Order: sequence, then C-alpha cells, then structure tokens
Amino acid sequence: MLGIVTPEEGDPKGGGQPDEEEAEAELLRQAKVVPLTATEDAPAKIGRIRILRCFGGTVYVGPHWCCSFVMLSVILAIGFSFMSYNSGRGSWLHSFLGLLATLGSAVSFLACATANPGILQPTPGSAGGPGKPEQYFPSNGKRHCTACDIKQPVGVLHCDYCHVCIQGWDHHCPWMNKCIGENNLLFFNSFLAISLSSLGYIVLATMIGS
Repeated sequence: MLGIVTPEEGDPKGGGQPDEEEAEAELLRQAKVVPLTATEDAPAKIGRIRILRCFGGTVYVGPHWCCSFVMLSVILAIGFSFMSYNSGRGSWLHSFLGLLATLGSAVSFLACATANPGILQPTPGSAGGPGKPEQYFPSNGKRHCTACDIKQPVGVLHCDYCHVCIQGWDHHCPWMNKCIGENNLLFFNSFLAISLSSLGYIVLATMIGS
C-alpha cells in the first residue's frame, strides 16, 4: 500500500531542481491512497465505492455488490450440497474436507471482495465522479485524470464503473464488485487458486463416489 510521503525541508541534495524521485514523491502526496484502517474522518463514499467500518475494520463495497452476493451464494450452495451428499452416504471424511474447501473459498472470496483495491483520493473538492476520461490503459505517469483532478502515478487507471482512480489497476471484476488493483490482486489470485482447487476436488470426489 502506498503511504503519504511527508515532505522534507529543503532539497536534501542541495540542488535547486527536484530529481525524478522527488517528483514522484510529490505526485504521490497529491494522490493519497485511502487508508485501510477506518477513522472517524474517513469518507463514507468515494466515486461509487462505499467505505464502511465493520467489526473494527474497513470494508470497501463497489457498485456490483449484487454480483458478489450471487457468487458467495453459489460457493456456499455447491459446498453444502457436496457435504450433504457425502454425509448421507456416511462419508464423513469427504464431508469434513468439503467443509474446509467451502470455508477456504468463501473466506478468500470475502477477503478480496471487501478489500481496498488501491483507491487514490481525489483532489479535495473533487470526490470522484461519473466523468469519462476515456482511459483504456494504465497511466505512464504523465496523464491527468479530469474526473478526480489528479496527475496519475504510473500504473493508475480511472475506472468508468467505480468512478475512482486505482493504483496498480489490473481489471474490473463484477464478481468482486469492483476493480482488482495493487492492494487486492494477491487476494484475487489466492481466491482463484483456492476455489478452483476446491471445485476440482469436489468434482473428482463426486465422480469417484458415484
């Protein structure tokens, strides 16, 4: 996660012109990542991302929350159907392994679906919005976002669905209800690995037990 860089007094190198690193630091000062820890003065919404304080943490809910609800329902339905099938056959080992697979898939899914993807705070007075900067590729560090009114660091893209700039943008995923970016990409890949492995196990165990 990117942090807020504290400006230092004067030029540490003694030169009159800021070097490339200082220019990048200034860029990051202008585009702060929304903190993952909830605070009293944290905004309730940026663009179409709602920021909720829940159980002492922070939850980021995107515009496609209904898709996440459907995905979670599918994960639980498949898992509990598999456990019910095996418990009826007296196969408690597969029932227990099915429970672990279901919990692993559900937890890894929720970890990604509720995480901050790497939202950059818009310039004060510009809370993100439905503006369409027509950005098809991540920034090369020289692009200005007209919707958030910030100069985008390298790898940032303004999402037309979320209405926010995302650091390390990878893609927009409706099933995760928002973008996949620098802060939740690991969670996303973990979910894919766990869920696909779990589904493979369930299919194989069902075919062998039939």
